[in-house]
Amino acid sequence: MLLAERDDRGRALLRAAVVEAPLLVALATAAVAAGSLRAADLLAAQQALPFAVEAPVALLVALVVGGLLLPAAVPVRGTGAARLLIVSARAVQPVSAAAVASVLLLGVGGSPSGAAPAALASGVLAAVVVVAGQRLPVLRPQRLLEPAAVVLLPLALLQLGVVVVLTLLGGSA
Repeated sequence: MLLAERDDRGRALLRAAVVEAPLLVALATAAVAAGSLRAADLLAAQQALPFAVEAPVALLVALVVGGLLLPAAVPVRGTGAARLLIVSARAVQPVSAAAVASVLLLGVGGSPSGAAPAALASGVLAAVVVVAGQRLPVLRPQRLLEPAAVVLLPLALLQLGVVVVLTLLGGSA
């Protein structure tokens, strides 16, 4: 039984890693476009044009993977505090994905009144993700591997390539 339980944990970890790979590539797109990993530089680089304009796939991948697929990839197991922690994290993940996408890809929050627009944009994006999550059918975690690996990861990599080319040609913000 211990071996079977360890195997289940390994599969869950693999599933989460495969689902998270497109998200990491999408977030790297913003860093490549800005030429920096610093949040202030990311926001400053988006003063004229948000990264979501030249990298719409990265925004879509960040919201779909971070807000919909990643919470579904983590199975709810355990009892007591462990179960409560997992359920809470799955509930907060869409809001977290929306907040990251609004700052890194939409450039909201870089103005002097940055907190209010960032909160508003995050709230709107979170509402869209939550409503989409309620409308779409629930996928079993085992079924998430194929779309994440076959569709979303190549799309995110293609978007990253486009942003790299635009940045090298001087067309990026």
